[in-house]
Amino acid sequence: MLAVDRHGFQKLIAEIGLGNAGLVVSLDASRLARNNRDWHQLLELCSVFGVVIADGERLYDPRAYHDRLLLGCPAS
Repeated sequence: MLAVDRHGFQKLIAEIGLGNAGLVVSLDASRLARNNRDWHQLLELCSVFGVVIADGERLYDPRAYHDRLLLGCPAS
C-alpha cells in the first residue's frame, strides 16, 4: 500500500513540507510508514525541515548521523 492510499500519512507529509510540524510522535517510529519508499520520504522531509521524530523510547533527529543509522536511513 502506497502513501497515496493513506490520507493520514499524506496529511503528515504535507504538514511537514509546509513547515507546520516540528515533532512527529508515534508509539513506534518504524510503523509510521508501511514501505521503505514512504519511510525514506518521511525521513528526508523531516531532515530538510528540522522535524524531530519521537516514539515510546526516544527522540530521533533525522539530521544526526547516529539517528539516521538507527532509523534505517543511509547517513549522508
